[in-house]
Amino acid sequence: MSNPLAAGSLSGKRALVTGSSRGIGADTVNYFAEAGAKVVINYRNKEARALKIVDAIKANGGEAIAVGADLTDPASVASMFAAAKEAFGGL
Repeated sequence: MSNPLAAGSLSGKRALVTGSSRGIGADTVNYFAEAGAKVVINYRNKEARALKIVDAIKANGGEAIAVGADLTDPASVASMFAAAKEAFGGL
């Protein structure tokens, strides 16, 4: 699948995609990373999958972190945003 976003078109941007350790979410973070965005990969139970995506993005010169968070838990969501702020200066 080719990336519809131009390379570098998201340079300097940051993105968080929930449920991004597989499927459409994983494709989305890969597209964003290929376009130059720093990405936060959210997972609930699939840490190993999320870390694999982080490794692949970093291997291609991108910036990514994986953050486990249960979106039904406000404290968990707050921690996810805090991790994004620490890694990339926020979203």
